[in-house]
Amino acid sequence: MLKPDYRGGKNIYSVAQGVANFLGVKRGNGKPLELSGRRLVLVLLDGLGWSTMTRSSFRPPAGASLEKFTTVFPSTTSTVLTTLFTAQTPGEHGVLGYTCFSKRVGSTVIPVKYTFSGLGERDTLKDLGPFESLFPGAKPYLGEASAKAVALLPRGIEGSGFNSAMLKGAEVRGYSGHWDAFQSLDYVLQIREYQFVYLYISDVDFLSHKHGPLSWAAISSASELLSLTAGLAERYKEYTFLVTADHGHVDSKKVNLNEDSELLNNLDVPPYGDSRALFLRTRQPVRAYLESRYPQLKVFQRDSFPELFGGVGPATDLPDYVAVPTDQSAFLFSPKLNDPEYQSLRGHHGGLMEDELEIPVIKFNA
Repeated sequence: MLKPDYRGGKNIYSVAQGVANFLGVKRGNGKPLELSGRRLVLVLLDGLGWSTMTRSSFRPPAGASLEKFTTVFPSTTSTVLTTLFTAQTPGEHGVLGYTCFSKRVGSTVIPVKYTFSGLGERDTLKDLGPFESLFPGAKPYLGEASAKAVALLPRGIEGSGFNSAMLKGAEVRGYSGHWDAFQSLDYVLQIREYQFVYLYISDVDFLSHKHGPLSWAAISSASELLSLTAGLAERYKEYTFLVTADHGHVDSKKVNLNEDSELLNNLDVPPYGDSRALFLRTRQPVRAYLESRYPQLKVFQRDSFPELFGGVGPATDLPDYVAVPTDQSAFLFSPKLNDPEYQSLRGHHGGLMEDELEIPVIKFNA
């Protein structure tokens, strides 16, 4: 197991500070990634862990740099993207996991979908107020930048509550499929109108979840996306290209927590967080039970949270325990009586193993 090094200069938090600094916004108290040039393209390849990237056919061309960084904890998209666009640690911004507990609504919610846990629809929480009303610790920086920015996102999520909050201040455009994504990026770069361009692509993550991170599909997708990015970087040398990821995956073995009635009966709310980062709220001393029933779990209590989350802000809703697998177990809990899609996932993430915590950071034209 690894732990994120938030202050050492090789964490996604460092990338976030570097991007904020590039845009003229001073954030954070770690070592920001150094970025040069007048225009920046940030490409986020969801799910592209270091282990998947190294198995791809991609090799950095002459003049490009490739480094191994770590992501944040929990190593999951909503937490990482919030760090990336706030330049705050998870403990500061408070978006802790795929599902979070919100005292304001008294329930678990899914930040990236801005909805209640168990619901399929996005943005059901909008009637309660904007994203920042549930997560007041999160302070996105794009709205403070004077640079003109554009973001390219998969069609259907480009106007979501989560993305509207994170990308406030940027023009947001949708695309359909990765070929359309790169054609759209090409158009944006041609007009040379924007100082900051963000492209988010989820293909590697989807394929890693469905088929596993070492599957032919996931590795081939990584190879193609990195090759397409390198090709555009070669054509547009006046742009600095920065390519990274939010997390990797482990090829998991499943544990069904819906069947553990003894644990569930001792919790104040159902388990939340991620399948590989269990967040537990309870007034019962469940640590001994967890370590006895599930010896593969490392159980953390509140005195360990500042190290795990990079500090703890006053607006952060914290659990009582965080349990992280030391092997490839994925602890599945679903509020639905039948959730075959979730149960069928092969790749999982959120925890502290190398395969999910280590990510690439690639610079072109820097």
